[in-house]
Amino acid sequence: YKYMKMHFESERIKNKAEKKLYQQANYDQLTGLANRHYFEDYFSRILLSHKRQVKKLALLYVDLNDFKEVNDNLGHHVGDALLQEASVIISQAIRGDDLASRFGGDEFVVLLDQVGNEQDVKRVINRLTEVFSSVEFIDHYQIKLSASVGYAIYPDHGETFESMLKVADKNMYKHKRAQKNSNIIPINKD
Repeated sequence: YKYMKMHFESERIKNKAEKKLYQQANYDQLTGLANRHYFEDYFSRILLSHKRQVKKLALLYVDLNDFKEVNDNLGHHVGDALLQEASVIISQAIRGDDLASRFGGDEFVVLLDQVGNEQDVKRVINRLTEVFSSVEFIDHYQIKLSASVGYAIYPDHGETFESMLKVADKNMYKHKRAQKNSNIIPINKD
């Protein structure tokens, strides 16, 4: 009996350690979202399935606006709280079949599995930007949160992860420029 108890306890500790290693290898420790490594591997498997079944999927590239200023002026603990809030917003805006990841810094990449058309993707982006802009406080600091979001749809905008990421990144920068230009108040030269 004593041997069985020791063996059971040893297996329990081993399983717990394996789960911890898996978590550390595949998920971002701050946000709990998938990390870049896990996301790229998962994307490859989903893409193969979509190629066989001729289905569409979308890749979103989300960049938090003015994150560096928040981090530099209010400290890393506020920046971390902002990243955690962003991960919650992104996770709640997508379906259970979709996958969100923190790609690094203040950049997130999302896989929208089985999209019907471009309008479906734009609805998710609109929902994301609405919720981001509704946040007014992070960690007791008044912060107006916003994000720039770009997208790419398979197979319309690319057939590999790299090509789709490049298109989504380019579209994210277009969105960022459009947001900045919409904040510029024209000066009358009368």
